[in-house]
Amino acid sequence: MPNYGKNKTAKPARAKKLFNVSGHDKTAAIEAFGKGAIKNTIVNNSKLENLNPSEKAKQTFTVPINEYDLTILRLLKDIEDRSQRKIAERLFSKALRELWAKQVV
Repeated sequence: MPNYGKNKTAKPARAKKLFNVSGHDKTAAIEAFGKGAIKNTIVNNSKLENLNPSEKAKQTFTVPINEYDLTILRLLKDIEDRSQRKIAERLFSKALRELWAKQVV
C-alpha cells in the first residue's frame, strides 16, 4: 500500500469523497463515479492505423470452450465442409470487430 504521509492508512482525496458518504448515498456515489469513468474512456486507435484488417492471420492464442460449444463447432464443420479452426476464426473475427465498432461509436 502506498505511503500517504504519517497516517499510512489514509486514502487519496478522490477516494475519501466516496468513503465519507454513507448508506444508499455511498452506492449512488460509487455508481456515478463508475459511469463517469466509462463515459470518459479514451480510445486510442493509433495502434490500428497501420494494420490491414484483411491480412492473413499470423497470431494464435488458446480459447477454452465447453463440450457443448465444441460439439456445435464439430457439427458446423461437417455442414460447411470447413475446418473447425476456420469456422472459429471467422466467427471470432466478426464478433470482435462488431464489439469494437460498438465501443468506438
